[in-house]
Amino acid sequence: MTATVSDMIEIPDVSEASIANNLKIRLKQEEIYTNIGRVLISVNPFKKINIYGMDAVELYSGKKHNEGAKPPHLYEVANNMFENMLIEGDSQCVIISGESGAGKTVSAKHVMGFLSKVCGEGSTEVERVKDIIMQSNPLLEAFGNAKTVMNNNSSRFGKFMEIQYSRSGQPNGGKISTFLLEKSRVVSQGQGERNYHIFYQLLSGCTPDEMSELEIDLGPAESYKYLNQTGVYTIEGTDDVSDYAATINAMEVIGIASSTRNTVLKLVATVLHLGNIQFTEEDNQAVPVDVSMLDAPSRLLSVDKDILLDKLTSYSMETRWGGKVEVTKKTLNKDQAVIARDALAKAIFFQLFEYLVEAVNSTMATRDQDFYIGVLDIYGFESFKVNGFEQFSINYVNEKLQNLFIDFTLKMEQEEYAEEGISWSDIDYFNNDVVLQLIESRRPPGIMGVLDDVCSTLHAVSEGSANTLMDKLRGVIGSNSSFAKYFQAQARHFAITHYAGKVSYESEGFCEKNKDTLSNDLVCLMQSSTEPFVRDMFPDSLYGASAGVGGRKAKSNTGSSKIRTQAHALVSKIRMCTPHYVRCVKPTESKIPLDWDDKKVLHQVRYLGLAENIKVRRAGFAFRREFPRIVERYSLLDPITVRKHQSDPVAACKAILLAGNLDMTKYQVGKTKLFLKEPQMINQLEEARNAIITKYALTIQTVYRGYRARKIYKRLKKE
Repeated sequence: MTATVSDMIEIPDVSEASIANNLKIRLKQEEIYTNIGRVLISVNPFKKINIYGMDAVELYSGKKHNEGAKPPHLYEVANNMFENMLIEGDSQCVIISGESGAGKTVSAKHVMGFLSKVCGEGSTEVERVKDIIMQSNPLLEAFGNAKTVMNNNSSRFGKFMEIQYSRSGQPNGGKISTFLLEKSRVVSQGQGERNYHIFYQLLSGCTPDEMSELEIDLGPAESYKYLNQTGVYTIEGTDDVSDYAATINAMEVIGIASSTRNTVLKLVATVLHLGNIQFTEEDNQAVPVDVSMLDAPSRLLSVDKDILLDKLTSYSMETRWGGKVEVTKKTLNKDQAVIARDALAKAIFFQLFEYLVEAVNSTMATRDQDFYIGVLDIYGFESFKVNGFEQFSINYVNEKLQNLFIDFTLKMEQEEYAEEGISWSDIDYFNNDVVLQLIESRRPPGIMGVLDDVCSTLHAVSEGSANTLMDKLRGVIGSNSSFAKYFQAQARHFAITHYAGKVSYESEGFCEKNKDTLSNDLVCLMQSSTEPFVRDMFPDSLYGASAGVGGRKAKSNTGSSKIRTQAHALVSKIRMCTPHYVRCVKPTESKIPLDWDDKKVLHQVRYLGLAENIKVRRAGFAFRREFPRIVERYSLLDPITVRKHQSDPVAACKAILLAGNLDMTKYQVGKTKLFLKEPQMINQLEEARNAIITKYALTIQTVYRGYRARKIYKRLKKE
């Protein structure tokens, strides 16, 4: 068996080739985890490996800290978060990153599984919260995951899961924040891909009796426009029937009433029926090819069929003249009616998804949160043959997360050493600040700013909108010399050189998807439903709509502005935690177990910056803490000396290190903080502290037993 290193800080030759080769050998030996200090590298084996049972939970959550005896593991990261939270009293988070298909979602589930077990059995309420946290996974995967060409279970939304804890370490609540559900997938998919899992689960798992109870009549997937565009209906190794049962069970555990659950499933069926409404054109006006196709969606939505037809084939326009408001009706042509139909289908599905997230959150909400552990599971970097607005948005968020990783592990690390006066030689690394400025800058305007500007001047998305966008991008972005290295514009597409490689984006559809609006007419249609659940999904406050005035425009923000706002909020949230990193590597596109593609892995090693990370970690310090916090927690190791140096925390800290027998060559004392080379060193202090506490406890017990024995003896003597 070829020797490898489990922590690549110890790798003899720090090169991209040697890093990739070390990961390759370990994968072939089914050792999928490798450390770079406290950063975990996870290689997707594309097979199940038996390393996640209760034995592993007990091993990595053991009170005896001996990292050398335990191989790297995702559970080790999870346990570090849990222990740090309890010891330091700070919230923690793990950022799981990597390209699509690298195993991020599975890793997130393993982390949450460990956290639900490590705290042991609790009260009925604690167990209820743990069940909800775990059952939120299959539910949100059903409505938010889909097969892509890169991944059979690709997350088409981002999720930041907070598991909230009491000071005793018991989970007492949780919260899920979601980002950027890919709405366009509801109505169209790329070749080799599927729509969201829930559609196929419903068609495969819902029995005839259940369909009768739900009052839905569904055919095979091939009969639905929103499902039959690619000819892909099944996924190898996936059982839609059992997954449907798991989805229904998850709704029950979360506490969604059976009547509400039935309405949710009816609305899923409604989306499929809407897609089958086809239009032709008569006198430049859209008319349905088969008017009976409106029967099912109007019945399931509990709206009038004629009103549904009217709202799909016409729109109200409001004009103001001399203080008066006049509403006129304009007809839609065939293409415009298709856009209206698809917009309604996307809005229904998106609002369903939002409802389910809120249902989970409301069920596990708590007022007694002391701190939390956050788990970030977000779509990976994507580059297809054809890339559109969705890939642009996804890659922008990944660019933000890469920037955060650079900040935490490379930039801030080196800046802190300089500020603290720590002996250090700077290490060069790629900083992607300029790429983020290219995308999100307001002044000078980046791509998002230009896109919003073009959309604001369009009264409706026209065939020429893509040309207008490209002209503006060439004029504004192309003329900025600082962006020249990272931006190239062609006739109908533009390319960005991201941290993970160059991606070409087709401009067609950018403006339509960025406007991201639902006409007020369609909002009013949904508000006319006799089903309260449907009406509640489309409140006035959400769209700025009013059922009384059909002509007012619905309130909206552009897609890019929402993405930018959500990305900044996510980064701010992460900066408030102590971050931990899992970098997922996809070894092959074949999805064959333990397969390896040298070129593909080398590319990931390069753009993930693993070599630079090793150099910084090898020369740097794994743990740092302010002197007062060290003194407060570990003063027991030498209380007399510490008391002498009450006004000098540096001297007190040095006394503690001496008492704890720490290797003097493996730490440095800065201006305000202590820096330790190895994470095991803080465990060494913890063990010394625990030993003293145990000694004190035994002394107290001995004294008390003696006192009690003397008391009994005196009483017996009197008797």
